[in-house]
Amino acid sequence: MTLEPFLRHLLSVFLVASIGSVASAEEFTNHLGMKFIDLPAGYFYMGSCKLTHKSALENKRRTFLGLPPLKMTCPSGASVDSSADDRETPQHGVSIEAFQLGKFEVTLAQFKSFIIDSKRFELLSDEFIQANAMGDSAAVTLISWNDARSFVAWLNQHKPKTDRGTYRLPSEAEWEYAARAGTTTTYTFSDFPILLGNHAWYTDNSDHHVHPVGEKSANAFGLFDMLGNVLEWTEDCTHSNYHQAPDDGSAWKMANCKFHIVRGGSWGDDTASARSAYRFSRKADFRLNTYGFRVARTLP
Repeated sequence: MTLEPFLRHLLSVFLVASIGSVASAEEFTNHLGMKFIDLPAGYFYMGSCKLTHKSALENKRRTFLGLPPLKMTCPSGASVDSSADDRETPQHGVSIEAFQLGKFEVTLAQFKSFIIDSKRFELLSDEFIQANAMGDSAAVTLISWNDARSFVAWLNQHKPKTDRGTYRLPSEAEWEYAARAGTTTTYTFSDFPILLGNHAWYTDNSDHHVHPVGEKSANAFGLFDMLGNVLEWTEDCTHSNYHQAPDDGSAWKMANCKFHIVRGGSWGDDTASARSAYRFSRKADFRLNTYGFRVARTLP
């Protein structure tokens, strides 16, 4: 291990320790048994830091000539991420207001309650039943953005009067803030993918299927499965990068939005897709057996 990655790892450990008390924050449990954790207001750097194509080409030439490579200073203080994609740039500061986020991904049992109560039996296709054959405690999968939004609307319509919160999908910025939990490293725990198996179900350890929620280590906010298990829909519309992105943590919307952002990687993805900054998009009606979701709750 070279000195720079080691120092970054120590910094990550310090940052996680500094907010470790959040993991024991009070939880709210709703009428469906869904647990939500209070996440504090904060400021973080969203996205990845990478060399531009021009700088990367210049470094290739400099390496050939035996010259030292160009270095880039990232806003977050992190090093350049060689796995980063242009859609994860530019790295930028975002302010987040306090909110609550599901401690776990939505489970099959919770989604079954929605199907039964709302009589959405058309969702029970053979494909859905096959994809969700790992038990009620597993994260529900084969979920579209439209399905996730319908579930959220149902929660708001049927919550008891004592529940004064508002349910919704998290914004993309809120999602990454929650996933990072104070870190600036590639993953929620360090820069080293060899440790991913302790924190996430992904292609190397999942045995090709979804798993019960909460079986891997939580991050410093006390959230489970932010990386791996199922991909998680966010509220945001698709944009090709972060130029002119909101800096207040709100969802980035647009008129006639047909594509939405998914985050976090899944049981079928590799280490490059389970990074805190990794993002891509799909149509609102797209379903696959690696797609699920997590619910946010606005504080009353």
